[in-house]
Amino acid sequence: MTLRDLALKHGTDKAGGRDNPDRHEYCEAYEFFLESWKMHAFTMLEIGVGGYNFEDRGGESLRMWRKYFPHAQVFGMYLYDKSFKVERVHIYRGDQTNPIVFNEIVNDAQFPIRLIIDDASHIPALTLKTFEICWPLLAPGGIYVIEDVHASYWTEGGFNGGYDNPATPMNYFKDQADWLNLYHWN
Repeated sequence: MTLRDLALKHGTDKAGGRDNPDRHEYCEAYEFFLESWKMHAFTMLEIGVGGYNFEDRGGESLRMWRKYFPHAQVFGMYLYDKSFKVERVHIYRGDQTNPIVFNEIVNDAQFPIRLIIDDASHIPALTLKTFEICWPLLAPGGIYVIEDVHASYWTEGGFNGGYDNPATPMNYFKDQADWLNLYHWN
C-alpha cells in the first residue's frame, strides 16, 4: 500500500487530492523523502495526536505510520490524555513545549530519533519553541517536519501570524535560509 492508501484507510487528514479536497496533500512529499526508510529500525515522533480532549479519539496518523514503517518505534505526544492503545505506538501526555516530556521520550527510545513531525497547535510561537527543543534531539541525517505552516499567515484566533511577522515559522525558516547564503548577498 502507498502512504496515501494508508492515510485514507486510517482516516488521517494527510491524504488530499481530487477525491479528498478538504485534506492536506502531504503523502506524496512524505513518500518521496521517506520511502527508503520503510524497512529500517528507527524512532519517529509525531507531536500532535488529534481528537482534542476526547480520550478515545485521535491517533489516525500514528496508525498510518505504524503500518508504513513496520520496524520503527512510533511515539506520539499530545496535550490531552489518550486512553486508546495501539500496538507499537507509545503516546506521551504533555505540552508541546515541555522539555521534560521530550527527554522522557528520548530515554525510552530504543533507536535514534530520525523523524520528528510537528502537527500540534500550529500557533507560531509554540511551533518555534518546539523546534528549539526538539531539533537537538534529532539524529544526524534525520528529518524534521512542521505541518500546516500556512497558519503562519493567520492573524486571528490566537495565531498572531501575518505575512510580515518575523515571529512565524515561515519567516523564521526563510531567515535561516537567507543566513545560510550570506556570502551570496549583494
